[in-house]
Amino acid sequence: MLIELKAGNRLYGIHGGSVFALQLDPAEGLPDTKAAKPKPPALVWTHAIQGAPTRIVAANGKLFVATREGLIHCFGDAAVKPAVAKIEAEKAAEIPSSPAWKERVAQWLEGRDDRGGYCLVLGAENIGLVAEIVRQSEMHVVVADPSAQNIAALRRRFDALNLYGERVSAIVADLQTPLLPPYAISLAVCPAEATWIARPGVVEQVYRSLRPYGGQAIFQCTGDEQVEQLRQRAKKSKLVQAEIAAQGNFATLVRAGALPGAADWT
Repeated sequence: MLIELKAGNRLYGIHGGSVFALQLDPAEGLPDTKAAKPKPPALVWTHAIQGAPTRIVAANGKLFVATREGLIHCFGDAAVKPAVAKIEAEKAAEIPSSPAWKERVAQWLEGRDDRGGYCLVLGAENIGLVAEIVRQSEMHVVVADPSAQNIAALRRRFDALNLYGERVSAIVADLQTPLLPPYAISLAVCPAEATWIARPGVVEQVYRSLRPYGGQAIFQCTGDEQVEQLRQRAKKSKLVQAEIAAQGNFATLVRAGALPGAADWT
């Protein structure tokens, strides 16, 4: 049993899967020493909670109970009909997507043993690309874009689909400075032609975020010149164990093998 707070002349606490209220004797705490000895607190209310209650807060004449599972229960002094907010969730399949993205994403994911983990998408304009990755994989997609307006629009779109926070996240960032944790990304995609490759620090930060043993970044390129530009960036920045190859209008940057200095343990 745990007493969480005192509000008015009552104590509120948690006992197992229930919350309760104890009524204090009004005489308790009075300075009059001649008053009768206060009576013990009396149990006046108890309520079973869906989930495991962890915290109780009193505010605005109401009692709020939070659970370990993330639910919040609210109690007041009068019975009211519960208000239920219904969200009509669309499916990811209803997001417009071109056949080209559908086929391209299928090619990128082909042969991958694990379709989970994290995917980084540079640029928030291609909602169809993000939707295809959500459809065809189990990855959580993180979208980065320097435009707050683009990020806000993408957040609203996927929030309406009940996918934001569950399968899709978005951040305002240009990736020219360290932001992403190292070795966390399984797949990174840059669908904008060469614009991200030319920005100082972006290729390096993307590579830094790739996981070992096959973390892959895919950059859209319009020709051999841009693929060579990517190779030179990798060489100049000394991206250890980086492998670069051209695939049609895209170039792949792969972190091959284990991290430098790693050893095999059995």
